[in-house]
Amino acid sequence: MSIQAIPMSFFEAFATTVRSQRLTWTCCIVAALLLIYRFNAPLVPVLLGCILALVVTGWKSWPFRSGAGPE
Repeated sequence: MSIQAIPMSFFEAFATTVRSQRLTWTCCIVAALLLIYRFNAPLVPVLLGCILALVVTGWKSWPFRSGAGPE
């Protein structure tokens, strides 16, 4: 019995990733806003750090679809 790969568009995969990482992304945005507006942190490093965190969490939870199934 083989498992077929399910074709998934980019937007469906992105929506799935956002739903699975909703809390992480929200915390990242709230932390950035607090650092910038409340504690007067520099804008560019905070934004780059948050973008990097969002990219890493999205990349790690991206629904990779390969034709290989569990054996």
